[in-house]
Amino acid sequence: MKRALALILLSASSLSAAEPLVGCYAIDPGAGDDPAAIAERAVSDVPWLWRGRATARLEKVLTPSPRLEIQREGDAYVIEGDRGRLRIVPDGPEVQRQTPQDEAARVTATLEEGVLVVRIAGGRGERTQVFIPTEDGLRVVVTLDSDRNREPVRLTHQYRGPSPCAGPASSPSAENPSDEIEEER
Repeated sequence: MKRALALILLSASSLSAAEPLVGCYAIDPGAGDDPAAIAERAVSDVPWLWRGRATARLEKVLTPSPRLEIQREGDAYVIEGDRGRLRIVPDGPEVQRQTPQDEAARVTATLEEGVLVVRIAGGRGERTQVFIPTEDGLRVVVTLDSDRNREPVRLTHQYRGPSPCAGPASSPSAENPSDEIEEER
């Protein structure tokens, strides 16, 4: 029994070395940027009457999923968190999605030297997420670029891991990650 467990653990560690992005990650709340502070700065030029609502909406978009699961399905990467599930093939065809605001969104991805870049573009702008494996987990750099902002909004989330996955990171029906585009102010 111990030998079988050791073999499974050895196989899992070799897979994760060959696939540095694959695994489950938990947010490290003290290591990334503060979404509230970033949102506050980003809407500083909004009239005060609308600033509270704009800050709350942007903070919701910038707040990271407490847990991410990244898996491989053939050539595709499947990224799952509390906002939904995204299946994307790096350097593959563009994927069309609908946002919660009923707008079309185009999703593309590239993979270079173990770094996965996902771009979600819609009528309100573009969200870029860069997934960078680190020695102690995963760094996710998020950039929101919208014609409603003076300059792109950028922040970094740090996740601990990878660790074995206990189950789905979100409900299996959560197929729409396109609230990722909801950067409206």
